[in-house]
Amino acid sequence: MTNWMNQPQNLFPKDETAFFCIQLEIRPSFGANGLMRLIEKKQGCLFFEYADQKIELNIQLKNELLELLKGIDLSVPPKPAMGVDGTFFELSVYSLWNKFSFNWWGDDVDENWQPLLRLKEKIVALKRV
Repeated sequence: MTNWMNQPQNLFPKDETAFFCIQLEIRPSFGANGLMRLIEKKQGCLFFEYADQKIELNIQLKNELLELLKGIDLSVPPKPAMGVDGTFFELSVYSLWNKFSFNWWGDDVDENWQPLLRLKEKIVALKRV
């Protein structure tokens, strides 16, 4: 897992402070890992980071993405999943040093956990903006 607070990035000057981050890490069995971040700066600006890209986005997108997570009932455990050929995903939401994360294998998840896939797809789609 890559922690946005412990992995310095060259995209922001050192004096800029990020206090909120939605991070999606994609780790396929075969192929390069991907890391995408939506980072909110103290000035209320939201940026999407991917590879060497830094794109400013409407701050309202943060709330739209977080709203998707409200559809998950955390008292319902996900069905067991494992595999050899496929992709492992980790979605983390940070607020300074506080964090919650979801980890899953592949895109075959129960109905309760479908919001994770919708959120993942919205973040991945930002690469094409």
